[in-house]
Amino acid sequence: MTTRSHLYPEQISISVTDTADKVWNAEGHALTTFPWQSQPGVVGHNALLRWDLDGRTAYGECMDFVGMGELGAVYDKVHNRK
Repeated sequence: MTTRSHLYPEQISISVTDTADKVWNAEGHALTTFPWQSQPGVVGHNALLRWDLDGRTAYGECMDFVGMGELGAVYDKVHNRK
């Protein structure tokens, strides 16, 4: 489950099961966010998250990419514009 603030994730919770049937629960909280144009016509929305994995701390990125054609519609939807 992802909780967002506009186009960026604020919190991500995941649960996975490994091949030994052990369940791993991880929760990430955003420390930083920034947009970047990864290639012509595509904008990445990045966040650096601090992850808690069963009491252990790790750090990693989350990236969502939106084409420039869709970005205006997404922006309007996020900001409740019609």
